[in-house]
Amino acid sequence: MIGIVNARLQQMGLTLPKPVAPIANYVPWVKSGALLFVSGQLPVGANGLESAGTVGKTVSIEDGKRAARLAAINVVAQAAAALDGDLDRVKRVVKVTGFVN
Repeated sequence: MIGIVNARLQQMGLTLPKPVAPIANYVPWVKSGALLFVSGQLPVGANGLESAGTVGKTVSIEDGKRAARLAAINVVAQAAAALDGDLDRVKRVVKVTGFVN
């Protein structure tokens, strides 16, 4: 049975990618009790790192927006992996931090 969150993602035309393996020495997520912590994610897509550089200098604003969106989708993909695909288990998001160069 498909969950409410996954159904909404489908309605939005979003397919979560396979979670990206860590590029450095860190774990992509950690569960502690009822809490899930997801590590920062990069704009890694099917072709590897999709964007690198500084927005406004070497990266256009539109490409920066696409990169931020892809990184956010990768966060959700990691959460889905940590929760065995059941994103309906997420009851509250406590903190979201984003960094754009």
